[in-house]
Amino acid sequence: MKHKIKFSFFSEKHIMWAIGLLAFCFYVLFNYAVPFDYFNHDLGGLNADHGHMGYMWHIWKNWSLPVFSIDPATQESYYNPPLHYVLSALWIRCTLFFTDSFKTGFESLQILTSIYMGITLIFFYRILFLLKIKHKILCWVYFCFNPMLFIMSSIVNNDGLSFLTTLATFYYGLKWYKDQLLKTMIIAALFTGLGLMTKLNGVLIIAVLALIFMIRFFKDKKKRKNYIYQLLIYLLIALPIGGWYYGYAYFRYHTPVNYVQGWKDPHSDIGSKHTLLERFTNNEWSDIYVDLGSDKNWNMWALGLKTSVFDEHRYQDNSIIYFFANFLFYFSVFFFFSICIFSLGYILYKPILNWQTENIIFIFYIILFLTSFIHFNYYFPHPWTANFRYMPTFFACAICLWNKIVKDKTLLFYFLPFAVAFSSIAFYGVLIYQRLF
Repeated sequence: MKHKIKFSFFSEKHIMWAIGLLAFCFYVLFNYAVPFDYFNHDLGGLNADHGHMGYMWHIWKNWSLPVFSIDPATQESYYNPPLHYVLSALWIRCTLFFTDSFKTGFESLQILTSIYMGITLIFFYRILFLLKIKHKILCWVYFCFNPMLFIMSSIVNNDGLSFLTTLATFYYGLKWYKDQLLKTMIIAALFTGLGLMTKLNGVLIIAVLALIFMIRFFKDKKKRKNYIYQLLIYLLIALPIGGWYYGYAYFRYHTPVNYVQGWKDPHSDIGSKHTLLERFTNNEWSDIYVDLGSDKNWNMWALGLKTSVFDEHRYQDNSIIYFFANFLFYFSVFFFFSICIFSLGYILYKPILNWQTENIIFIFYIILFLTSFIHFNYYFPHPWTANFRYMPTFFACAICLWNKIVKDKTLLFYFLPFAVAFSSIAFYGVLIYQRLF
């Protein structure tokens, strides 16, 4: 008996790949339409001895890391671990086969950061299928067209690669929970090490992996010896790859492992002017953009949510841009507070013994994000530290958790994620069109 092979171009996977490809094209077009310093975060300058550009320039010119000859605490941005800067320097060197301008090579880094986001999409796609998320297309559309993905694709510092390695580590941590294979643990260890070699905030994912390991460890009594063996392998791989730079800087220059470069600015001394409570409660919502030149930037949640949508940029092109910017901002804020409220309700009213393992992990990760955000802003009270680009994986966790704890028969369930996605498409579509044509 012959069996017919059913094939539909409009299967769920094909639709998701089409949406992902469209989103990636949007990232590339956006980066083509705006200059490389559109979201300028301590870039420095060409031939400079400081900033992210100076870091790349040093590696490109000397074939050596700055930390081998310069105290990383004495130069702006040099305290960051080197993985992204090494990749960027190699990328720029490759572009010199086609151009003799370092500036042109540096501008082309937006292609590299767009590739980072393309790979990030692939890992989120795999998370959706690994966890058998019910409404995959809803989650996928929200994530692909989340404004943070546009921002990350355009920023030429180390934030994009940090996002990629963190989400990849998270995926392999979840995959290990499912299969408990040594191979999966080794890959998770590699991405953990690469994440720490990209940015220090990669350490947060280790706490999530520890939770995943503990849940599996206490569930499977018969396999505990095997799990301990795998944990040792994980540590033997992740710690040398991820920790050598911090160890070298500490023993040679006495640079603290958690060192963050401080800034002295008349508008940055928020801590001495306002209490922690005031930094949660003041009204700073009249302007949807961040104004770094103002003394009003002391509500960390307002700053964080504004930067999650627009970074620290002020879009003042015209009234059409501002019209769509308002929709995008308020839908994004509404979704953020909604997921926090639903998560709190789930914690308070759902018996913990009935929690799904994935929900425990997602809620833990979101709480970890928010507490680390508060901690970071308490000890480094500057307008630019209250930036959600330090925790972009929050949005991947948020939409997955939304799918699991909000009733899918309600209008709110479908409306908010799609509202954020489609207002983002409208906003960036208009912006790209006006800048290109």
